[in-house]
Amino acid sequence: MTLVGNRPDDFTDIVNLAVEESGTGIWDRDVVTGEIRYSRGWWRILGYAEMPARSHIEAAYARVHPDDLDYVRQTMQDHFDRRTARYEVEHRLRCADGSYKWVLSRGMVVERDIAGRPVRMVGTTTDITTLRTLAEELAREKAEARFRAEQLAERTREQAAAHRLAQIGSWQWDLAAGEIRFSPETWQLAGGEARNRPVTLDELRALFPPADRRLLLRRFVAGLKAGQPVSVQHRLTAFDGRTLDVVSYAEPIGEAGGRARRLRGVTQDVTAYRRMQAALRSSEALAFRVLEATRDAVIVFDRGGRARFANARAARFAGAGQEIVGHRLADLFPGTAGHRLAAGAERAAATGAPVRLELSWAPTGRWLEADLYPGEDDISLFVRDVTERKLTQDRLIEAAETDSLTGEFNRRGFFTRLEAALTAQARGRAMALICADVNYFTEINDSFGHGVGDEVLKTVARRLKSCLRPRDILARTGGDEFMILLNGMRRPGDATTLARRIVGAMEERFELGDLSLRISLSIGLAIASLADRDAARLCRHADLALYETRTEAPGSFRVFTPAMEQESLRKRQLKRDLADALGRSELELAFQPIVRTADGTIAAAETLLRWNHPEQGRIPPAEFIPLAEESGLIAPIGAWVLRQACAAACRWPEAVGLSVNVSPRQIELADLPALVRDVLEATELAPRRLHLEITETVLVSRNRHYLATLHRLRELGVRLVLDDFGTGYSSLAQLDAFRFDAMKIDQSFLRRIRAETDETPILNAIVGMATAIRMPITVEGVETQVQLNHVRRLGAACVQGFYFGQPVNEAGMQGLLARGVPASR
Repeated sequence: MTLVGNRPDDFTDIVNLAVEESGTGIWDRDVVTGEIRYSRGWWRILGYAEMPARSHIEAAYARVHPDDLDYVRQTMQDHFDRRTARYEVEHRLRCADGSYKWVLSRGMVVERDIAGRPVRMVGTTTDITTLRTLAEELAREKAEARFRAEQLAERTREQAAAHRLAQIGSWQWDLAAGEIRFSPETWQLAGGEARNRPVTLDELRALFPPADRRLLLRRFVAGLKAGQPVSVQHRLTAFDGRTLDVVSYAEPIGEAGGRARRLRGVTQDVTAYRRMQAALRSSEALAFRVLEATRDAVIVFDRGGRARFANARAARFAGAGQEIVGHRLADLFPGTAGHRLAAGAERAAATGAPVRLELSWAPTGRWLEADLYPGEDDISLFVRDVTERKLTQDRLIEAAETDSLTGEFNRRGFFTRLEAALTAQARGRAMALICADVNYFTEINDSFGHGVGDEVLKTVARRLKSCLRPRDILARTGGDEFMILLNGMRRPGDATTLARRIVGAMEERFELGDLSLRISLSIGLAIASLADRDAARLCRHADLALYETRTEAPGSFRVFTPAMEQESLRKRQLKRDLADALGRSELELAFQPIVRTADGTIAAAETLLRWNHPEQGRIPPAEFIPLAEESGLIAPIGAWVLRQACAAACRWPEAVGLSVNVSPRQIELADLPALVRDVLEATELAPRRLHLEITETVLVSRNRHYLATLHRLRELGVRLVLDDFGTGYSSLAQLDAFRFDAMKIDQSFLRRIRAETDETPILNAIVGMATAIRMPITVEGVETQVQLNHVRRLGAACVQGFYFGQPVNEAGMQGLLARGVPASR
């Protein structure tokens, strides 16, 4: 297609020329590069004398009116995504002189790549400014005409509605003809159907009781004689039998200087108004009786501040008896209470909203509650004695803000005081926040019971309290969590001094009946800045410092640094990245051989998980596995590991087992036995070849769900291995809870073995006891021949470690199985 040219050489050029002469321009867009070619006619629409050589989609979007841009972009995207058959949109384009024209843009994708993405698009742009202007003018004229017609009709309807709603009916009395005619509203008021005829004499006589009929005639005749309007209150007996109280207004109508020829008037039903007046008088009497009977002191002041009403009880508070009326508020309530009441009255009058105050009334030493209600021209004051209620509320607030176990503040009480302290922080004085929790408290509860756990918490609270100054604030904010506000320090270093004092206070053993326990705290410390009084941010900083303490050095303390927040942000980003890692194939498996000490052959291989981050490279498992457990991603990741590892093990010799680590969080979040059964069935791996490594946390917690899961797994025929024994808060006595098929001893026990003469008494004892109960043992962390010899002398069944090589991928594992491990000697 030729878009630019002067001579119509062929039919296509003739068509293009005809199109452009009709006020339409043609464009051709390369969607991939963004380049757009326009015809000369397209540029003429916008008033350009010269056609630029090239243009781009961003330049095109820049010419679109800002109010239309999002709509144009979305319409274009809808067509790209095949949601519309073609691109079509009305919008405004900026002309060469800076003004805007309305145009109709149409287009269609004419070429897509193999993946269905648009490559080329062609279309037209038509100037519709004149058409749109004419259409808008026509619509505006039609709207105005319709509006005027509706206004006229609405006025008629409103007048009729006003009469109907106000229960007013009009009438005319033609004195010459002797006829009286009612409007439809008057017929309705009289309880009859509207009739287009004069009212008969019998109908008129039936509408008025005799006395009222005589009154009307007398008053109307007087008005006619005087030529003045008249107003008469009387009764009306409706056709349906109701008796109404009404008011009739009438005025004589006649020729100038002549006698009246007609009498026109209206009649309004005021029955409800009369009843309301009677009810109001009754309610006023009732209100007076209630105000005298209420236990509140009630005084009504005018806007000038003088009392114009007071009930008898008001004298008990103001002490002025009947002399209250006429006195000013400040005279009745002198001192601070009076000033506060006067200010409250001014606020109520200014805002039009009620004001409630709580006052300490010095003459009696009691607490008063006052409500000020603004009226149109007065202020009503209601006062009551709330001393007992306030004392009860204070006791309830104290109970709601106190930890029932330790007697210190709870979370609610602490944060109320923290925010108040930050707001009132004195210049030149430092503040700090400590977050602390008890290490291994869950294990203490699980091992010794909640009674012992409670005694530990109470003792911790007492020791913390002994370290603090009177102005510091201590709270138990969670199960084993404590928070301390260090208030008014002379220098920030005082906080670290106190933190060291707390660590030292915990070193003395806890003597709890027959138990003697060693308890430690992990502490996070954050210093409050005078420029930053955000309580939430300060708590987050202290919590980040606590997290680092728990991770790096339990039983000590860390002071918050900005680097901790950066690290926290990095971990949050890692969690988000980890959520997508499976879908992006960033996770992969590695295998580490488990070798028999007797002959150096491979008994099994432990499955290890690796994460190759696209930006940060390889992330250590020790870093991303805890993140997966915190976020719950460990369940889908663990399922993927189990499926991939079992599929790989099916290609190994039958005698070689597969070891897969199972996190306690996997047991919490998923039906692990069902998953294992499904994977074994899908891969056809023999159950006896699958070794599930369970950390001793499962035993220590004695959680019923954990133990029930272990029994269900055993029923499937898989082998259960107790992993990293000896590193947690447990002992061999915990093995009574569940009989495992084997045990793995943590590598930390072998690190001190550097020479043949080195000894490991604890490792010797663990291996000896395990041997006594006939439980096979695998020792982890073998890195040297000396360590291997030591483990062999102990009689451990298997070993594992870098001495036999680094973990390998599936292909590497196949090679090891074919030729043996490098250090198998």
